[in-house]
Amino acid sequence: GIIVNDTLSGSGSGTILITQFNPLGGSGTVNLTGGTVEQTRTVGCNSGNWGPSGSNNWTFNNLTFSNISCGSTYLTTLGSGGSGDIVVTGTLTISKTGDAGAYELTQNNSTLVLSNPFDASQSSGALLPGSGSGTVKYVGANTTINAATFNNLTLGGTGTYTLPASDVTVRGNLVVTTGATVTKSASNKLIFAKGGGGSQSITGNATNSDLGIIQVSENSGDTTLTLGSSVKMTSITIDATQTFTPG
Repeated sequence: GIIVNDTLSGSGSGTILITQFNPLGGSGTVNLTGGTVEQTRTVGCNSGNWGPSGSNNWTFNNLTFSNISCGSTYLTTLGSGGSGDIVVTGTLTISKTGDAGAYELTQNNSTLVLSNPFDASQSSGALLPGSGSGTVKYVGANTTINAATFNNLTLGGTGTYTLPASDVTVRGNLVVTTGATVTKSASNKLIFAKGGGGSQSITGNATNSDLGIIQVSENSGDTTLTLGSSVKMTSITIDATQTFTPG
């Protein structure tokens, strides 16, 4: 693998292909503003962690995870105990056409910052919320949010964020920053389903944001949803035994 304890930087248009696990780690800074970094599994199916072990951010143009050897689902956890963000300014691709099996990314306590929707459509890819306090943060100028299940979800920056035609599930907190604009989908639901007797919150931007249809649901136990600020929505459904606290 590659261990970065100082600085790895570059702006070229080529591809850096990393073929072993443990793959890319360390406490240093990664700033690769051009081309593509591809992490692939060439031997076996053992899962592993991937990402910074320190407080420095890692920035990529395009970042790809592929599975060319494992015939079953291969799982990688983003985050190696550090607090640095993983920033993708181009496209995050999870599983490529022709892969031997599916590829799943899950989050530990990392923050994944995306300028564009991730692509998990080529070969059964998925981004999973994990069991930690991981956050996905969209910061692009005009971005459609992926139809996925998130732990914490932040719609940040000053862009316009469009909710997809399929449901989005949040198991942590939703934050819509002051400068962001949210465009609801005519058919989607925002499902809050932390479960386990846990609580989660919405901190929104009522001026520019319409969150559409909201539903509070269980997930191996009850969910409590609390408003951290005023929000705008089309409707809210609170399933049986779930709790909604306006503030």
